[in-house]
Amino acid sequence: MELKRFEDINEFLEISEPVLIENEVENNLILGIVLYIQRDPTQYKEKYLAVMQEGKQIKAVSVCTPPHKILFWGKNENCENEIDLLVNDAVKSHLDTMGILASPYHALQIAKKWQMKTGRTFKLGMSERIYKLEKVIFPEQPSGLMRLATLEDLHLICQWMEEFREEAVPNDPLNDFSEFATKKIENKDLVIWDDKKAVALASKARNTINGTCINLVYTPKKFRRNGYATALVAHLSQKLLNDGWKFVILFTDLSNPTSNSIYQKVGFKPICDFQEYIFKTED
Repeated sequence: MELKRFEDINEFLEISEPVLIENEVENNLILGIVLYIQRDPTQYKEKYLAVMQEGKQIKAVSVCTPPHKILFWGKNENCENEIDLLVNDAVKSHLDTMGILASPYHALQIAKKWQMKTGRTFKLGMSERIYKLEKVIFPEQPSGLMRLATLEDLHLICQWMEEFREEAVPNDPLNDFSEFATKKIENKDLVIWDDKKAVALASKARNTINGTCINLVYTPKKFRRNGYATALVAHLSQKLLNDGWKFVILFTDLSNPTSNSIYQKVGFKPICDFQEYIFKTED
């Protein structure tokens, strides 16, 4: 068993893409990020790209864009050797990461090995579930309609993104929301449910090979329980299918039964679970 690290994104994809596509939905985050890097190599100042292989057989794949979490996929449930190789190499290369995101078992094993190797303790982060949609079930539609976000919405969107981060993903690094939202608007990736005013937000996110993702689904508290986000996700999903994607993917927080129920009502089906662990900051 050996670990091979890559600097060239095309070489990494040539080796890893065939095995990742075998479980495209499960690997949507790794695939989405590396394909994004391939399209725009300037997006991340640093990147960690590694495969663990036995002969020519790929046993595991890991990607990290510091300071974000290490992403890991293992071909088998028991990946002790692969995890040892990954943690030893990542620590040796001084990888600056905030944590790990992987299947529940793999994530815990990596977090434990990381603590043993570095002395950094870890805490439980978000428990997540990946859903896949191939056909939309439209809910009863609330008043209003879906529209593309425009630069006139920028200030409001940045405010909502900050609220979303604080409420849904507080462990994520702080971002320049203005730059991020502007690019999203220019790419026509952000949509709003408009009921005489903007009341909910959603975004098309990373693409894989056959699918694409939805994230940043957010309704301010004063507009909730009106069905706005449900309708927005349903209409955005249908648009993405109409655009030629074979399926739509999203992650949910398992501690939020409302969102998990809503997404299933519009046609999303659960595929697998992921677990996040956050490495505690060193004193």
